[in-house]
Amino acid sequence: MYITKRILQILSLISKSDGYIPLDIIENHVSISRRTLYNDLAIINECLSQNNLDELSTVRNKGISISERDRENIDELLNILKHNMDNYILSPEERKWFYVFLIITDKRCLTLELIADILNVSKTTILNDFVTLRLLCKTYEISLNNDNNKGYYFTGDEKIIRIVFLHSIMELRKIIKIPSFKDLFISEKSKFYEDLLWEMNKRFQPNSFNEIIDVLSIFFYRIEEREYVIFSKELLDFIMEQPEFRFIYERLNNKNNNFVGYIAFHLINDNKLSKLSNENDDSNTKQEVRSIVSSMVSDLELISMTNFKNRAKLIKGLTAHIMSSKFRYENGLIITNPFLNEVKNKYNYIYNLVKVVSHHLENYFHRCLIADEIAFITLHFALHFTEIDSKKDDPIKILVMCPNGVTTSSLLKKEVELLIDTASIIQCSTVDEFNEYGHIDLILTTIPIEAQLSCPVLHVHPILSEYDKIRIFQHINSFNKVVSNNTIDEIVSIINSSNIDEKVKKDLTKEIINVSSNALSYNIYSSQKIDIKLGGLVDISNIQVCDCANNWKEAIRLSANPLLDKRLISKSYIEAMLNNIERYGPYIIIHPGVALAHAREEDGVLDFGISILKLNKEVNFQNDKTAFLIFTIASSKDNYMNILTKLIKLFENKKSMINLRKADTPKKIYNIISKF
Repeated sequence: MYITKRILQILSLISKSDGYIPLDIIENHVSISRRTLYNDLAIINECLSQNNLDELSTVRNKGISISERDRENIDELLNILKHNMDNYILSPEERKWFYVFLIITDKRCLTLELIADILNVSKTTILNDFVTLRLLCKTYEISLNNDNNKGYYFTGDEKIIRIVFLHSIMELRKIIKIPSFKDLFISEKSKFYEDLLWEMNKRFQPNSFNEIIDVLSIFFYRIEEREYVIFSKELLDFIMEQPEFRFIYERLNNKNNNFVGYIAFHLINDNKLSKLSNENDDSNTKQEVRSIVSSMVSDLELISMTNFKNRAKLIKGLTAHIMSSKFRYENGLIITNPFLNEVKNKYNYIYNLVKVVSHHLENYFHRCLIADEIAFITLHFALHFTEIDSKKDDPIKILVMCPNGVTTSSLLKKEVELLIDTASIIQCSTVDEFNEYGHIDLILTTIPIEAQLSCPVLHVHPILSEYDKIRIFQHINSFNKVVSNNTIDEIVSIINSSNIDEKVKKDLTKEIINVSSNALSYNIYSSQKIDIKLGGLVDISNIQVCDCANNWKEAIRLSANPLLDKRLISKSYIEAMLNNIERYGPYIIIHPGVALAHAREEDGVLDFGISILKLNKEVNFQNDKTAFLIFTIASSKDNYMNILTKLIKLFENKKSMINLRKADTPKKIYNIISKF
């Protein structure tokens, strides 16, 4: 996490404001776009969370504020951050990827001493870090080696080494421009590639990869002197036929077809590659992928207590995407998502769920999924969550505007219908026809429109690219509302006309307005409905530490007992949890060593409650999965979503998980979880 001067400026502005400060005021003050502001706010929230401060409060139509109790602490934090700006220290995760970058790019004999000198850390720290690095290598089936002449180096399939290398730059991109690291990444040669990519972007696919040009320019420059990746004749012939290949070939001094082809391969229109991968599909492989995707969807439904209305369509779309990703990966192409941070922020709940179920794909591919890939999969799920939770009575009206002919217009209309089958799609050929169709929610056009219209306009390709789909997803989800102001006014009116104590009326009205403000700013993807840490949700009397359980059924019953004793759940709720595990398998193991036991609200939730069982000896579930920590949750679906997001953050914090394994009293467990 790198704190820039702009981020400090934004935090200072929010801190000095009384009450809520609108987003447009912040944008104008620091001269940035809404998307950049969202990314900066996410970094600010991460920083506040790491310093045990409340995250920013966001309310639609009001803006952003900080809690009064934290205002003084934030001012103190600002002073510390300003002092430390030029002394950025890499986190263990960042160091792991920095080792990858150094080992692949540094031409010196990279010894332990030299690495320690470059990163200003001890040799012991590096050796400890290399344990994690070797696990990463094992995942990708490459090896980390060391000898006196070469120092540290990687061996294995060059395509895979390059994938890991590009992954490292993606993970390190936020520190690329930090003064103390900048010279390691950026050079005159990388700037040459940067200019080339901007020119390509403008000519072939406007905006399709401009968000990652900094990463790709460093990557292409650094692979110049590595051994070539050799493509199959069929694939190389296909690449050489593309205009992107010819464009690059004319501008590079290196005329080797495999080298130029490798660069072009990363920049060819994704629809062309998808079409090529589909033509080469093996039916057995496709069936395998469909089965894996089906398991992912099933687990995600069970964990989130959701039933997708159009499950078959979701599986079909995900299967096609994964098949395309498989083709890219096998040929050394890593998929990059220009909207990664925006997806993580806007669809945080779904993104975390996808991470939980991604082990199905990781086991199949024999590699970990990078954040960009998880974000693409998240978008597929996000559209189907929208279908479930949308409260919009009328279908969304989308106008497809293609002046190039009926065929192109029909092609785009079909693409949109496949993407959003709940929308009403209208075709037209000119802007002049716009007013004939009444209210329109969104216009999709294949050519730029200069006229000012009364609804959002998106310029897209006739065959939608991933970039196009992301932008359409964003607009579709922005139409959803959770609570209407009219409904709130009606409730307040009823309270005011009722025969109850005036103070109670006043307090109740204030509480409803507060709740409604939260509801208006909440959607299931951002999990911002309630900002209560786990310490405020878990009663310490519901935490147990036991030596062991005879079997997983006994463990589930033990974990649920505090909730049963307090009459927060009925016995039927426990039976429902046990039946679900017997029927669907150990889907409740959502993190190594951690089980999340739950059932639906109608199965026997009497009131809200969370219990925790810590076992000193792990209990075996089915399929050799074990757990030492069992959470039992009795909750409504909306609260459950918020809790699950917080729990996933807890599980991903390695230090906290180590401490939970060591914790031997309810008090120690409570102190650990209360920070999340």
